[in-house]
Amino acid sequence: MRENIQAPVDVDGAVATFDESIDPKLARFQSLVGILLSAQTKDATTARTVETLKANGLTPERMADIPLKDLCEEIRGIRFQNNKAKHIKELAQILLEKYDGDVPNDFKVVVSLPGVGPKMAHMFLQVSYGTVEGIAVDTHVHRVANRLGWVKSKKPEETMEQLQDLLPREL
Repeated sequence: MRENIQAPVDVDGAVATFDESIDPKLARFQSLVGILLSAQTKDATTARTVETLKANGLTPERMADIPLKDLCEEIRGIRFQNNKAKHIKELAQILLEKYDGDVPNDFKVVVSLPGVGPKMAHMFLQVSYGTVEGIAVDTHVHRVANRLGWVKSKKPEETMEQLQDLLPREL
């Protein structure tokens, strides 16, 4: 239905930050950072910030080594920049120590990374690996699904589980 319609999220959203022309391992890391930065931030701001980070070196090594104060400055304008900067540094360190700087194709591992919730993990796996593990449910999907009577839930995580039970895995 939307294949011929382009929304701002298609151009500037976190998903649009995935760069297929670079090393896949680096592209996955950059994609995860873009998705993490996008939470409660306008798509255009996320896109600009990710481009700035890429220009300065958006690698796990640099993110692990950059002083927190400097990273906060580089992502200025992103909502909750101090927390997100801390999470980026922590997840970069974990990925370097445990996964050779790569982000594994494993929902449980991705969702366990600092600052990454189920919605982000599902988005990341779909964008970076083409793996559909579940439905990325945000506040808006949660509210609409409840209003339409598709689910009865109080939290987006509950909505995600109920929608996943309701919808077929294969289309």
